[in-house]
Amino acid sequence: MRSIYFFCFLVWVITGHAGECTGKLDDEQIEFITWTVSADQMNQRQEKLLVLGIIDSAIKKLQNKFPQLNIISLDSPAHSYPFHSRQGKQAIWENQYDKIVVYLALEKDPYREQKLRLMYKALKPGKDGIIICIRKDSLSIDRWVSQFSETAELTPFISNTPNLSPEDYRTLIQSVGFYVSDEYPSISILTNIHDITEWICSRWAIPLPMHSLFMVDFPRFMQGVLSGHEIIYSELCVFRIRK
Repeated sequence: MRSIYFFCFLVWVITGHAGECTGKLDDEQIEFITWTVSADQMNQRQEKLLVLGIIDSAIKKLQNKFPQLNIISLDSPAHSYPFHSRQGKQAIWENQYDKIVVYLALEKDPYREQKLRLMYKALKPGKDGIIICIRKDSLSIDRWVSQFSETAELTPFISNTPNLSPEDYRTLIQSVGFYVSDEYPSISILTNIHDITEWICSRWAIPLPMHSLFMVDFPRFMQGVLSGHEIIYSELCVFRIRK
């Protein structure tokens, strides 16, 4: 098992994770964002970035480091925008964003196609972005959550939206209008299960009354799964997209 995790770490480095490996969710999200928007862009001009799946602490860290970066989130009340606003026939947010980033937010969301369509409309023509997904039937945090949910009899109460294969993700992304300019595998490496339980509750639509149970019992379950290791490894597929 130790050799498997060492191999995963090597692949993580080879596939472009040149930054510091902290194992924290917000730092990993920041790294993916900086792949999409260069530091020069974030420092030299006002960039409007529309994100989905990025947690509040990652947004705050980026805004503190790059004051010129204007980040709007589709799923964070603290960084949201009134997307119902309109000016005449056109919504005032259409064709207004320079980049989009979607981080592991499509897998369990029954409204993923609608959210992708909104992001397509919001992106300026000719601009690009990145969409990161967990592949179906791969070694991932979603596999562990699914196994735990069956053991804890949570399955009837949480999202049953299935993860997709890379081919089906590509079809979904292209169906809303995006052009996929590149596609490649990558890896998520997180090292603190307590750091991500709230994020998992949100992704899997775990009912609020069950949050406390999940946040206590799931880390215990993962300690048994990982057999003393603290690396939570997920196989990803990454899509570079353009409008």
